[in-house]
Amino acid sequence: MRLHTSNARLSNIGRRTNALWASAALIALCAALPVGQARAGCQLSYASEMPITVNADKTFTVPVKIHHKTVQMIFDTGSELSLLNRATADTLNLDDATANGSHLSQNEIYNNGKFEHVTDKTADITELGGFAGHGEEFMVVPKSNNVIGVNIFAPFDIDIDLNGKRLILYVGEGSCHTPTTNIGGELYIAPMYDQGAQDVTGVARYQELHRVLIPMVVQGKTFNALLDTASSQTYIRRAAALALNATNLPPAPPVSSTDFDLPPNPPVHNFTNVSIGEVNIASLPMALLETERSSGDNWDIVLGMDVMSKMHVWISQSSHSIIMQIPALPSPPRPVS
Repeated sequence: MRLHTSNARLSNIGRRTNALWASAALIALCAALPVGQARAGCQLSYASEMPITVNADKTFTVPVKIHHKTVQMIFDTGSELSLLNRATADTLNLDDATANGSHLSQNEIYNNGKFEHVTDKTADITELGGFAGHGEEFMVVPKSNNVIGVNIFAPFDIDIDLNGKRLILYVGEGSCHTPTTNIGGELYIAPMYDQGAQDVTGVARYQELHRVLIPMVVQGKTFNALLDTASSQTYIRRAAALALNATNLPPAPPVSSTDFDLPPNPPVHNFTNVSIGEVNIASLPMALLETERSSGDNWDIVLGMDVMSKMHVWISQSSHSIIMQIPALPSPPRPVS
């Protein structure tokens, strides 16, 4: 999901000291096991890595080779689809996916007041660093950022190393019930919703989309948060803000039904006592969204890079958890095999 930034700033990020939460020392002991030495039969195998280019709005791109041509693509944990603009797609000699059982649910989108035709294409080979995939699908949109979404990287554990400017992919094998990573320091855990489980409102969560959904507590109430590396700002739906007794909320600009892009400078409201798993944030500004929940869109908050850029984030698909390192330190070099 590609969202514009606002002028709000993150402040007072910290950590919980409540006795109900595990101690930092215990978290570090459990979570900072070296790769290849995970407990309960879990083995993390290095798959690949790509250099990160950080944009001015704190989102970032990675180089993806499609049919041996390099395309800089926004890395987007909030999009269940990978997107290519038509100008880029026309240079890649992609195959028509429709005849091969495409997962694309529509052939038109309503964007900025008009219908636009979209197509579903597949690539014979898609390379993520040294890892090659086959038959990956891309939605081709007339005008869009080039985006790599979770349909391609969902099988991996993902080390987002902004300080080291590296995106490192691992494959979890065996029984990976304990969050496992090769980063050390102060580590904090947030659960990631499992496929088929129920969210805090009783709606099926995570679903087949495999977008990264985590519980987020704001002023004592729990909401579903979509972890979105393509959003420079953290957003909250107006209904959720009203549930927190937020007052004097100005109207926000209208939103395109595609959610590919949002108007700049939305109104912002400051919320206190925010918790993301074991991480506590004393004060967090969130921009208002004028959208309602729809089928498959069971989130209330978009957790953006204004928050995540302050951390070193590891997405542990193998254990369905998010591991956060504060302060953020670069990942260790890849072991020589």
